[in-house]
Amino acid sequence: MIFKLLLIYFSINTISAVPLKFRDGVSVVPYIVNGTDAKIEEFPFIVSLIYIYNETLSWHTCGGSILNEYWILTAAHCIYDEEPESYAIEYATTHVTETPGSFKTRQVEKLIWHEDYDEANLNDDIGLMKVRSHLDINLFDFKIRLPVRDAYFATGIPAVLAGWGRIGTGMPISTILQKVDLQIYNQYDCAQIHQPGWLLYNNICAGVPGGGKGQCNGDSGGPLMSLGVQVGIVSWSIKPCTVAPYPGVFTSVAPYVDWIAENSGLNFQLGMFLHSV
Repeated sequence: MIFKLLLIYFSINTISAVPLKFRDGVSVVPYIVNGTDAKIEEFPFIVSLIYIYNETLSWHTCGGSILNEYWILTAAHCIYDEEPESYAIEYATTHVTETPGSFKTRQVEKLIWHEDYDEANLNDDIGLMKVRSHLDINLFDFKIRLPVRDAYFATGIPAVLAGWGRIGTGMPISTILQKVDLQIYNQYDCAQIHQPGWLLYNNICAGVPGGGKGQCNGDSGGPLMSLGVQVGIVSWSIKPCTVAPYPGVFTSVAPYVDWIAENSGLNFQLGMFLHSV
């Protein structure tokens, strides 16, 4: 599996020895650019998803966010058609060690990807992971907040993205958590920029008008935050990473609040924002 982020190649160079899939001439590879170092206090809910190849080889593959002491929210393409034994999560740290077994690491027990997830167009690109043993955290401080069902976020609203992805096309992933300030593009406005038919009803986008800031390989599954809640899950972007004028594409979280509750068994308190209880 490794990474699966949707990207268009504008050059003949590949970025790493990462397996590729293709859709209509578009490469699908598993993928912050021009970000700054983040503190865990800013994103206490973020986790690194570690892919375990064997007993001696593992690596960071995607991001995720903590829903409660057992459940993690991520992208379907990060876990699709894989076994739980192949994954661990690292949490409560800004550094990725890629060595499962440390105090802040938990093995994954269960993987759930959306039943309508489409690997060809990344529709319904949302998934859940359940860890074997509870996370040693203060849930009040560490769990993510979700938007209310079907909440709408208008173009121009400030957002922030965090992750350990590549710092640029052809560059290594960051071993220190990065953050970058972006702005939201609603589905309609983003669809006017991207290729016709590529944006789906359940997508939301984020970037900057001039390009140069946003997601890259390894940021998949990670959280896009706005107004104190997670509004998106990193899904795909055009390559080279952050090339203008294309904003990065995310799975919008708001349409999936019920799906998250149904599949995780979590209850949510209704209010301006949703909190798992």
